[in-house]
Parts: sequence; structure tokens; C-alpha cells
Amino acid sequence: METVDPLFLEETIRRHGLGDDLHRPKCSSCAKLAFRCRSCGDFLECSTCCVERHQRSPLHFLQTWRNGSWERTTLRELHLVYQVGHQGGPCPHPDTSLRTMTLLHSTGVHTVPFRYCDCSRADGLHKWQQLLRTGWYPATTRQPQTCATLEVLDLFRRLKTMATVNVRDFVSVLESTTNPYETEWTPDRYKAFARIARQWGFLKRVRRAGVGHNPGGLAGAKPGDLIVECWACPHLGVNLPVGWEAVAEKYRYVLFFFSFLS
Repeated sequence: METVDPLFLEETIRRHGLGDDLHRPKCSSCAKLAFRCRSCGDFLECSTCCVERHQRSPLHFLQTWRNGSWERTTLRELHLVYQVGHQGGPCPHPDTSLRTMTLLHSTGVHTVPFRYCDCSRADGLHKWQQLLRTGWYPATTRQPQTCATLEVLDLFRRLKTMATVNVRDFVSVLESTTNPYETEWTPDRYKAFARIARQWGFLKRVRRAGVGHNPGGLAGAKPGDLIVECWACPHLGVNLPVGWEAVAEKYRYVLFFFSFLS
């Protein structure tokens, strides 16, 4: 029976430990307590360096080396506060209220402390508009506390189309990714994500149909504007050759056949 080289097993075990940092599990910059982010790489950092580097990437889970093993932790526990409206960068006049958002992302379900932008960049914008411009789709427009990233919505749409994955199973995978051993409480956002996914699917169809560029916008859309014509059917000026009418009727099926192949 064919077996796997034992070195493969040893290397996978090594990745669950300290690897090259076995004798010095400290930050490579300041020699403090080590953290690592598997989404970014296997290098070690202290909490200060880690928070500073993740200021624009708040949807990563971290690990910290404690008592001889890696323990899961979050950027929230390291007091990272994300600044909406500036992609995590500094805002000259941030909102004074510190809020918390439950975010569904491809890496799991996150709880992210954040502040809205209150400077000139956000002048006249609704709160939910600031979230959308950040790439977070809100579950409601009134004091949103749950969002799904556009990345995870696109991922679900592909899985639903190609692998017939339903909302319940998809959200369960995100919850299991966040807390695989179910030792901690994970927010249940199944209904919110189902509602967001339906809206996102509709918006994708509207955008691909070009309705958003119509003078009347979505409100001026007419019945049938979102229909996708069958590419295999013969259409004048699209996949039928010039002078097809002159072909004898008993041979026209050949034109239709080749238009289907093309």
C-alpha cells in the first residue's frame, strides 16, 4: 500500500508549533510576547506590532503562544478599533461613539469594534453608506449591527450556483471556522445573512443587466430588463449570418446548429 512520506507528517506537526522560533518565541522586532496571524504568515509579532499591521485588515484571527501551545485570540482582545470611512486609516474627526459590528467574512464570524467617520469625507452620507463603501453589506439601514463582507457574499453565490450550498450550511461552516470546538458563544446570524444574500443576488443581476446606468435608474426599469437572452438561440444581428433569409427553409437548421456551436 502506498504511504505518505513521514516527513510530510513531521512538517505539518512543525507548523502547529514554533518552527524556526522554537528557542525564541518572541516578536522579531521588539522581543515581546509572541503572536502570529496565519492569514498573513507564520512570522511572530508582539501585540503592538500586530495591531499596527492589522489596522486595515481587521478580519483576521490571531494566535498567541502560551503555556507551550498556540491559543486562539482576536484583534478585539488586543483593543484594535477599525476606522470606517478611511479603510482603517486615521480620521481627523472620528465619531465619538465606539460601536461593535458582527461581521461575516470568509475567515469566520468576527466581532469588530469600530467608529464611523464624522469628517468632511462622510459629509451627507448615511451610516449604512459608509459601511458599504468599506465593503460591508449591512443587514439593516437602521443602526446596523450585523454586516457581511462583499467577498463572502460572492463566495456564497458561487458555492450556491456550482455546489448547491444552502444558507444554513454555509453559515454553519463560518461558525465552525470561528469556533470549531464550540467552547465559546458565536453570534447566530443565519437569518440576517439569508436576507443579505438575497439582496446581493438581486443587485448583481441588476448591475449586470446595466439597469443602474439607465437614466431612470432602478425605478425606471421596465418588465423584462433583467432577462438574459439564450445565447444558443438564433438572434438577428448577433449570431445569424447576413443573407440567412435566402437559404432554403429545409437547410436553415444548419445555420441554427452552427450558431449554437459558436
